[in-house]
Amino acid sequence: MGNSDTIAELKLPRLGENMDEARVVSWLIRPGAEFRRGETLLEIETDKAVMEVPALCSGRLVAKLVAEGEIVPVDAVIAHIEQDVPTAAAGMAPEPIRPSDNIKPTAQKPRPVAPQRCRPGTVAASPAARRSARDLGVDLTRVAGTGRRGRITRPDVANSSGGLRIDGERGPFFVRSWQAGKIPEHHAVLVHGLFGDSLMFDGLARRLVREGVGVFGFDLPGHGRASDLSMDFHQCAECLAEQLNRMKQAFPQRPVLVGHSLGAALAARAALETDFEVGGLCLLNPVGLGTRVSGRYIADVANAKSSGELRNALERMGGAPLSDVRLVDLQNRLNRGHAAISTLCSSMIDGDRQRVSIVEELSGSELPIALFLGRSDRVIPWHSDGTLANIPSNVGVHFLSGGHFSLLDEVAAVFDVLRRTILPSARGGHFVGAADHSSDVNGSPPGSARPR
Repeated sequence: MGNSDTIAELKLPRLGENMDEARVVSWLIRPGAEFRRGETLLEIETDKAVMEVPALCSGRLVAKLVAEGEIVPVDAVIAHIEQDVPTAAAGMAPEPIRPSDNIKPTAQKPRPVAPQRCRPGTVAASPAARRSARDLGVDLTRVAGTGRRGRITRPDVANSSGGLRIDGERGPFFVRSWQAGKIPEHHAVLVHGLFGDSLMFDGLARRLVREGVGVFGFDLPGHGRASDLSMDFHQCAECLAEQLNRMKQAFPQRPVLVGHSLGAALAARAALETDFEVGGLCLLNPVGLGTRVSGRYIADVANAKSSGELRNALERMGGAPLSDVRLVDLQNRLNRGHAAISTLCSSMIDGDRQRVSIVEELSGSELPIALFLGRSDRVIPWHSDGTLANIPSNVGVHFLSGGHFSLLDEVAAVFDVLRRTILPSARGGHFVGAADHSSDVNGSPPGSARPR
């Protein structure tokens, strides 16, 4: 390193839209080691996934301030680094700090460094393997490593992948799986909303797995790892039902369908078209109960030409800022699946009006149904479009404090309702139905009344 080197603070970046804190899984470099821009410095874990923190400039790690296993908030200082000023990215470099007594001169004799060993309970895996495991929903503790000293490699993850493609008449769907520790007796099937993918359910899926529930998540056409074959809402619902029918041998008991936004409407429709009975429905901020939708938001996201436009569209709807890396990834996915997404959108909305209704499906259903509405939802403004009056009396209603993406912020609350209501019914127990509750998940009275 040259004379232009500067001691700086390395802060924990926000790598996800709703990331507030993270647990440090492992440091991939040790103090005194040099790194290059783009090299992974450490791996962190949130409620949703294990992610890598890359270096935004070249430099040398001076001191680690956070140990592996510690949970730290976003923007907390996690290390001191010596950065190479000329290569630091403008506007992205860590904030410089003045040298102080806690940063010792580096002219001391270096001590021998023992080979790094995994602590009990940790998994030795390459960064590429962790990335693949995150993308495929694979539990690394269940993967046999073939690398040096049993380290898990990317091919190891691929060979035990939790993802699979199911070919149907309308083309392949991608299905992700989260496996319980033992063979599960019960299953949940997760269906994401517009512009998302099955990984948005990762936090909820992991909680369900800990409850002994096997979980499958679909990537819809044009999203995630699904095909880009275009189909409208009704065709997509038929395709979802077809895929569920093909998977029914995997369900020893009636599976629960969980859907968000578009996915909630698809789940409600598909539940009527399967050739077996599902165990219940969990619908989060669904399309199809009211008349209005923010057509501007959908158009702005679908047609964003730059990461800046995409960021503005997402943040207008109340979402937490995404990192540059996440924005680029989302924009690439939207560009790839643009035709399929456009077909879905045009079949669901006309300007600011919804063209899809699931009121009839819910009214005639004998299934246990839990409905979640975000108080601050600006994508589907249920407060003013007649949604509450349209909710059938057989549906249990729960109010979340967040917006359209409340699922990401209030995973624990959604899981608690599922655990107490829908899952017992799927297992043959008592369902706490709409006659028993219409509540705020925080225990306070709901902000709006609804007819009984």
